[in-house]
Amino acid sequence: MTNQSTHPSTRELLIEIAKMEEATASATDDINHIEEKRDEEHATAHHWNQKAEQAVLQQRDDLATAALGYVVRAEKNISAHNLTLINFTYRIEDLGRSLGELRQKLDDAKAYEQAELTRLTVTERLEALKKNLISHADGMQA
Repeated sequence: MTNQSTHPSTRELLIEIAKMEEATASATDDINHIEEKRDEEHATAHHWNQKAEQAVLQQRDDLATAALGYVVRAEKNISAHNLTLINFTYRIEDLGRSLGELRQKLDDAKAYEQAELTRLTVTERLEALKKNLISHADGMQA
């Protein structure tokens, strides 16, 4: 018999590992999506910066100012995306550490269960030998 509080079952650990792996995959997907959004914002900033330069060349400061407003907005979005990416990166690192710990616990639980099975097998063998010896001794006395 295993002590569940000290030695979680391999099944419980496998379930937790699967949940962590799913969370890691989800966070990775989120990172990819945010990187795409950030890249789009880079393209937007570049586009509006070119528009601002064209407006300056045409001496249309009003258009240049408006275009630069879009550049500033895109750059703020890029900064926000970068911050989000940093947070997701830390989250994935934490999940990776937790996964490593869970996998170690799984290895420990498997070893414990194997030791317990071996112990039970040895005990059963000893009991069988003991019964055989008793039976053999009884046969010799008769």
